[in-house]
Amino acid sequence: MRLTSGFCALLCCVEELYGDFEDLETGEVHKSQSGQEDVAENTDSDEDGEEEVKVEEEVVQKNKRLEKKRRLKERFDAEYDDGDATYFDDLKEEMQKQAELNRAEFEDVDDETRVQYEGFRPGMYVRVEISSVPCEFVTNFDPHYPIILGGLVSSEGNIGYLQMRLKKHRWYDRILKTRDPLILSLGWRRFQTIPLYHIEDHNGRHRLLKYTPQHMHCGASIWGESPARSRNTN
Repeated sequence: MRLTSGFCALLCCVEELYGDFEDLETGEVHKSQSGQEDVAENTDSDEDGEEEVKVEEEVVQKNKRLEKKRRLKERFDAEYDDGDATYFDDLKEEMQKQAELNRAEFEDVDDETRVQYEGFRPGMYVRVEISSVPCEFVTNFDPHYPIILGGLVSSEGNIGYLQMRLKKHRWYDRILKTRDPLILSLGWRRFQTIPLYHIEDHNGRHRLLKYTPQHMHCGASIWGESPARSRNTN
């Protein structure tokens, strides 16, 4: 044991003194423990450096992608977005342009000719003659209170079948039943009718319903005065 311990100590001293050595017979190179540790440390440092380079490259590529997406979004917004404008705003702008064109076209035309082309403009004074007025209207007339006048065009007085799309309000606790009378208010009109409820199936057929469905729309067919749309128009 003493010889072995001394031989190991001698080998350690030799390694510390001479470091790496080459076996001349076999040509094998032997490296000291410190040299192997240095190589391992250099390898680890190289790997860490490569990992850092890879991370930096990934960050650069990610920033490039984000910048490209941002430019594409700005280009898309510039081409298709118009701020907070809606369809109603576009429609008002179009109506305003048409009104300016009409005003410029009929600027030098007298009022009688202008009324024949574009009708009575808002703000004009008109004279209305009403027949069959009850006497209470004259006796209780007060000029301080405005009178609202309403009228129907000729096509709105037609009687026929109408199809509607309706949904029972959630606050109404009862369900609606087919052939139960309903009082409808359509513009200036108010009348009673008997609706037939139906729903359209996937094959396009309308199936009769006995009651209105819960939390969804259904169709209703009634007999009454037609709406303001004229015949053979869209």
